[in-house]
Amino acid sequence: MSKKPLPSLAEAVAKATTGVTKTWTTQRKKEERRPSARAFRYVSMNYGQMWVKDAAEQIMEEAYNKVTADGTLLPAQARQVMYQARPLIKALTSRSWNDDYFTQKLLPDYIKENDLDWDVVYKDRGTFTEPHTRKTVPLGTIKVRNYLGAFGEPEFLNPEITNPELETRGPGCRFGAVLGIEKEGFNGLFEQSQLLERFDIGLASIVGQSTTSARRLIDEMCGDHGMKLFFVHDFDVAGFEIIGTLRRDTRRYEFVNDIEVVEVGLRLDDVRHYNLEQFAEPAAKKGRKSWRAVRNTLMDNGATAEECEFLSTRRVEINALSNAQLIDMIERKLREHRIEKIVPDDEMLAKAYRFFVKAKKLEGALDKFKEDLEDEDDDDLVIPRGLRNKVKALLKKSPHSPWDAVVARLAGRSDLDPDDAGDPEEDGASKKRVARAQRKNKRLADRQQRQIKGDKPRISSAVDLEKAVTDVLGPDFMKIGPKRGRLEPKKQVSQRGRAALKSAALIRRGVSH
Repeated sequence: MSKKPLPSLAEAVAKATTGVTKTWTTQRKKEERRPSARAFRYVSMNYGQMWVKDAAEQIMEEAYNKVTADGTLLPAQARQVMYQARPLIKALTSRSWNDDYFTQKLLPDYIKENDLDWDVVYKDRGTFTEPHTRKTVPLGTIKVRNYLGAFGEPEFLNPEITNPELETRGPGCRFGAVLGIEKEGFNGLFEQSQLLERFDIGLASIVGQSTTSARRLIDEMCGDHGMKLFFVHDFDVAGFEIIGTLRRDTRRYEFVNDIEVVEVGLRLDDVRHYNLEQFAEPAAKKGRKSWRAVRNTLMDNGATAEECEFLSTRRVEINALSNAQLIDMIERKLREHRIEKIVPDDEMLAKAYRFFVKAKKLEGALDKFKEDLEDEDDDDLVIPRGLRNKVKALLKKSPHSPWDAVVARLAGRSDLDPDDAGDPEEDGASKKRVARAQRKNKRLADRQQRQIKGDKPRISSAVDLEKAVTDVLGPDFMKIGPKRGRLEPKKQVSQRGRAALKSAALIRRGVSH
């Protein structure tokens, strides 16, 4: 058996060289095809092997729990989770990453891959608007979630009077201070913690530099009603500039009133109190301004020399606070300034008491009518022949109207012969009768629109209670009389129904007086 000949010295050297440099050759060819492969090799050799994604997976749950106080204060904003995660990730790897990579990639991927039900929200960007109802939905996590959750079959809302309540317009008897914040997206947190309700305080989200309309609102509302403005802003140059525009006149807006603006935070004391220095970011570029000019602006807006020194290199955002820290910081300031619940004077309290007592009497009278209405059979109502064709014909003449508003117009003339129910201009009546019918149809359409939107009439001392009772009775109890289209009781209305109408009129006179 012959043996395989030994390789020559040259062949052995070539084979050994090829084996040793095989990995390097493969990497080199990759770098020639893709420049990013070179950066990959550099980072791997100098900063270890742990990727940012691997580090994020190890600390993500800890960061989320810090923001939400172990899931008790929800929702959590994506940037809040990012701030809590950043120092934890840096302790595990030196690889670089930016905010968007975390909030748009790492965080949602982690939630999806682990099938978690975390309540993480993102700020609104854009809106969606419905036709006819004109309902506008901000395209943010919470608003879209609530909108989709309300989907369902169309619902016909019967005419009714809602529970009596006090309808206020503006601060009077409702709130005694305003909370401003340089961010959006915290409404869900304030709603869960009931911060606004517990202190009877209004909320103004002012993103970026305040607009002239925002300053006018604060000026007139706080000035005319003697209210304070409590404002929360980032601890940075922009935050101090925003608070400055709310305290002094500018080229675009001059304040009429002397408004007391109370800084809730963030200031350097707050940063240290809540240990936020670990979340500090590099200060934003000053652009063409020199540091001396920026420092003078900070001093003019109330910053101390020590704060200016901090802000020369670093900044801290509100999002660095956990939900519990943010609520605690605001509550401390509100209590320091003795912001309490609103209780009006004795005259208003007595007026409200009388109103609710009389409203309770009306509620009892209406309950009796509802019992009678429940005994009726809907099948007894005559449907006009060719209803679909009539609806289509009216939609051609009024293409901006929804189909249900057209049906409401037709149903509003149910006292006429079903074959004649159609466009009021086609019945050959006089101009005055046509005008009356058009006004009536418009009222019916408006009422139907309010029902679609979910708006319900409220009882107040100025409400016409007789009309409210008529709405509850419906067309089966009332009809249009021959004289000038007046509403008259039908002959078949029971004696009990007539007595109830009379009592409703008496109640109306009692409430109005």
